[in-house]
Amino acid sequence: MAGVLRKLGTHFAILGILFIPFPFNLFPFQANVTKFFLENLIRWISNNFFNKQFQICDFSSDSFCLFVLVGVLIGIALLSSILAMALKLIKLPNTELLFNAIINYYIALMLLKYGFDKVFKAQFYLPEPNILFTPFGNLSKDILYWSVMGTSYWYSFFAGILEIIAAILLLFSRTRILGLLLALAIISNVLAINFGFNITVKLFSTFLLFLIVLQTGPHLRSLFQYFLLKRISRLKPEKSFLIRFPFWRVFIKSFVIGVFLLEALVPHLRASNFNDDLAERPFLHGAYQCLVSDTANHRFPIFANCKRFFVHRDGYLIFQYADDKFQDYKLRINPYNNQLTLYDYQRNYLKLNYSYSNMDSLLTLTFHHRSDSDQLVGKTIPWRKMEALKN
Repeated sequence: MAGVLRKLGTHFAILGILFIPFPFNLFPFQANVTKFFLENLIRWISNNFFNKQFQICDFSSDSFCLFVLVGVLIGIALLSSILAMALKLIKLPNTELLFNAIINYYIALMLLKYGFDKVFKAQFYLPEPNILFTPFGNLSKDILYWSVMGTSYWYSFFAGILEIIAAILLLFSRTRILGLLLALAIISNVLAINFGFNITVKLFSTFLLFLIVLQTGPHLRSLFQYFLLKRISRLKPEKSFLIRFPFWRVFIKSFVIGVFLLEALVPHLRASNFNDDLAERPFLHGAYQCLVSDTANHRFPIFANCKRFFVHRDGYLIFQYADDKFQDYKLRINPYNNQLTLYDYQRNYLKLNYSYSNMDSLLTLTFHHRSDSDQLVGKTIPWRKMEALKN
C-alpha cells in the first residue's frame, strides 16, 4: 500500500512541477503550456461543477483556477499510477530515480530562488512610505508581516542564507538527507506563516512541503530509530539515474546547477540590484505632508481634506485623507512638460501639472479645469528616518 501511495505521490509531484505555473525568468512559457493543455478542461469543470464561469483562467496564487488545476493533476496522477502499475513500469528503476532527481532538484531550485531574493532584499522589501504612515490597525495581516520583515536587512539575509544552504545540500547525494531535513524545517515555518498571516501563496507552499515530505518519507524509519530510539541505523543510499555514465552525470549536473544559479540571479543581475534597500527610487518617490491649512476648501475633490500624499515606486500616486482613508491612482510622469497623468480603476484619467523645489523640498500639484484651477502643496517627509527603519 505504501508503494502505491508513493507512486501516486511521485506522479502528482512530477505533474505539479510541470503544470503548476511559477514565474520563471528563463522558462516564462510554463503558464502558456498549462493553459494550452488544461485551461479548457479547468473552465469546463469550474462551470459544470462549481457554477463559475471564466473566459480566461487565472492561475495566480491561491486562485480558484489554481485549486481546480491541483485537483485535475491529482486525478491525472491517479490514472497514470494505475496505468504504470498495470504496465509494470514500476519495476523500471531508472524511471523512479529520474523522478526523484527531478523532485529533489526542483525543491533546490525553489530554495535558491527564494533564498537569493531574501539575500538581495527583493522579497521582503523596504516598506513603502504609504505603508509606514498607515495606522497599524488598518493594515491587513499579510502586509503587516511583510512590512515588519522588510524593515530588517540582516534577518532577511539570514533567512535567505539558510534557504541557499538547504538548496546546496540537496544538490549532492551525500548531503541530501540533511538538506531535506533543513528544507522541511524552513518550508514548514513558511507554510505556518502563510496560513497564520493569510499570505496568498498557501497552496504553492503546501505543494513544496508535500514534495519535501515525499522525498523524506523513505528515510523516516531510519531517522526515527536513530534520533528517538537511539539505535544504530543506516540511511537508504541515494542513487543517480546516470550511475553507469559518470562523465554524463557530472556534465549534466554541472549544467543544471549553472542554469539554476542563472535562473535565481538573472533579475538581480539585470537590475544590478544586490540590496534593494539601497536601490535608486523613481523620480518624485516619497512621502509629502499636505501644507494647505484649510484643505476642506479645495475645489478639486481629490485634494480636499488631504493629510499626506505619496509617490509609490511601482507607479502610483496615493492620497491619505484626514480620516486616514486612502485613494490610489495609477501614475504616469512626463518630466518633459512637468505633467502627471492619473488613472482610476475604471481607466478614467486626469492630468495634473507639478513643480518641485529642491530648495524647500516642496512638491506642488496643480489641477486646471477650463478657467478654474486648484493647487495642493506637499512638504517632503524624511520617511527613511522613521523609528521603524532605524538600526
